[in-house]
Amino acid sequence: MEGLVIFGSVCQKTHDIYSDIDLIVYLENEQIDIKEEKVIRDIITKQIRSIESDILINFDLDDKWVIYTKKNLIKLEINIKSISKAKEDIIFIVESRIRTPEQSIVFDKKGKINKIYSSNWIQLNNYERVKKQFLGEMNKFIYYYEGFLQKMAKDDQYSAYMNYTIAYYKLATLMAMAEGEYYNLYQPKNFPSEVIKDIDVRKRFYASSARLSRTNMFTNKNKFVNLFFDTIKKGIEKFNLDINVSQIFEFIKIMENKYPSFRNLRDISLVANQYSKNSKIKEGLIFRSSSLSKYNTDLILKFLNDNNISYILDLRGINELEEYKKTKNVYDDNFLEKFVIHLPIEPKVLDYYPDDPYRNFYYGMLKDYGNQIREVFGKHFVNAHKKKFVIHCEGGKDRTGILIAILLDILGIEREYIIADYLLSYVETKKENIEFLFEILDNEYGGTKDYLEKYCKISNKTIEIIRDTMVL
Repeated sequence: MEGLVIFGSVCQKTHDIYSDIDLIVYLENEQIDIKEEKVIRDIITKQIRSIESDILINFDLDDKWVIYTKKNLIKLEINIKSISKAKEDIIFIVESRIRTPEQSIVFDKKGKINKIYSSNWIQLNNYERVKKQFLGEMNKFIYYYEGFLQKMAKDDQYSAYMNYTIAYYKLATLMAMAEGEYYNLYQPKNFPSEVIKDIDVRKRFYASSARLSRTNMFTNKNKFVNLFFDTIKKGIEKFNLDINVSQIFEFIKIMENKYPSFRNLRDISLVANQYSKNSKIKEGLIFRSSSLSKYNTDLILKFLNDNNISYILDLRGINELEEYKKTKNVYDDNFLEKFVIHLPIEPKVLDYYPDDPYRNFYYGMLKDYGNQIREVFGKHFVNAHKKKFVIHCEGGKDRTGILIAILLDILGIEREYIIADYLLSYVETKKENIEFLFEILDNEYGGTKDYLEKYCKISNKTIEIIRDTMVL
């Protein structure tokens, strides 16, 4: 054994009944084999049992060996590693409020630990170091905040919450640094009650936290981001940082547009405008989505108002909605009256492809719902430049997917990108379903335009208006 280091509260002599014991055991060898580590573990276990007759539990956690003693539930966190790794440990030791290397080193066989520690000891309040770390934590906040938005868009509520929580911890670190706190940045002591001096800022920090609730996270995220920007501005002043706050603000707004807070929600121009070489579509006219009725009415209203959306076109069937009433997956009466147009499409035919439900569904919708498709194109798509709207069924992938695919096709978007847009909806979407749709349109109806004109009785003039008003 090359040496032994102890850090944390025991080393500071501030330990109490709740404290654990943090140890690093350094060995001479560059590579530590299993037998060598086992010898060290046996020695440590024997020493502990000479004081405590029994060990309650011991296990490996990341790169640590954790031991709980039975009598007093004392916890030891032991890291066994090569002396060549000693430099990497300095930051953790210094952050635990160890002021000098000598304070931490218990045994140093040849003085190697002291030499490594002394020559690389970090001053946590070093201006350039703190400046660099502030920038690093800022970028981590942005990364995890984007992760939160992305998971919200995929309706993965738990993962969204985890990303929100990590971003929240990063915000705490940034706030601590802006207040001049440089020790224990990832667990600032008594934060925010002692670190944050301004009571109003303290209240804002509490108010921007979130529960494992989509509504709560959605409601609090603006408070969260606003506090982040105020903290960044304080950091810029404190550390003389060269940061373009407007650019970061713009980036976060782009992310929020890219990852809407409702499942499967997106502007129909999203994929087309990113990839299509044939046509570009005006943004913000038509949004496609899964059903919004499962969400809080205030959240839906905020989305509609923020995007200047006039109404929601709900394609769910009458019988379907009766079932959804049992689980309250319907719009409340006041909202329904003001903002929702119901156009039921509920293919139930089993005659066409009885052994393939998806093909049966897609074929049946084209074959049996020409009148409803005419209404969607003749009343809604044709007027989207005047009244923006959201179109959805329940999942937003089949009925909605078919209608949007037909629309994008007549707008001149390449089919490979129409398929890419379709596949964005869920993992359950299958490429062969939308390919089958185009196969039927081409082979049985002579193409999408002929299907709309000859079968659905939509005039060429209506199609031209849709093209003129939606294509850039």
